[in-house]
Amino acid sequence: MSGLKAIDPIDRQETLGGMAHRSLRSALMAGNFRPGEKITIRAVAAVLNVSMTPAREALFNLVAEGILELDQNRTVRIPALTPERVAEITAIRLSLEKLATEAATAIIDDETVDRIEAFHNELVVHFAAKDYTAMIEANWKVHFTLYEAAGMPTLLKMIESLWLTVGSYLVTIYPDFATPADGLPHHEKLIGALRTRNASVAAEAIATDIQFSAEALTRAVAHHEEQRLDGTFPISRKP
Repeated sequence: MSGLKAIDPIDRQETLGGMAHRSLRSALMAGNFRPGEKITIRAVAAVLNVSMTPAREALFNLVAEGILELDQNRTVRIPALTPERVAEITAIRLSLEKLATEAATAIIDDETVDRIEAFHNELVVHFAAKDYTAMIEANWKVHFTLYEAAGMPTLLKMIESLWLTVGSYLVTIYPDFATPADGLPHHEKLIGALRTRNASVAAEAIATDIQFSAEALTRAVAHHEEQRLDGTFPISRKP
């Protein structure tokens, strides 16, 4: 239940089923779960402070979307990735996220750029503290604050679905498969390009950042696949 602890209870004035679904999506994108982790309806209901019905609805909607998987025992789990799947997701991410970055850069305001920079600064602080889970969440905020600024909700949902498929692996990248400091210049280049409204440079920075994380993710996934074949998968180590 490690990933569920990071989710806030739902406000009773909200639509419970929809809010439960969105809360789980956010936690998945932020890397709060581990590859292969089991997620039960009862645990979701307890953490979100809702009944079993909206918890079940949220989980099985994510299964229907292909974000979570249902095994032969009807247990909901975080699915495992393969290097081939990572390569496919990366190719699509490069196309969609560069498009969102270019669109956002053309219309972004200074206040939004300030927010992006503030989230990047949070990332740096978490990196220094070796709090990789918080670092990944700050990274998610950097990216999605930018993509939301594009004002293209359909594109945003497409990008979200791709992040959902890799979110549980992100926290396992560090520090074994990548050095976070190597990725910081990509954000710095992005923020500088946003300040000058240089869409091509901003898109280039996003592409470099995606490729950096994809290479580390491929190494992590290959390692986890070896562990699975050895009978020691999934990993449950803490960040």
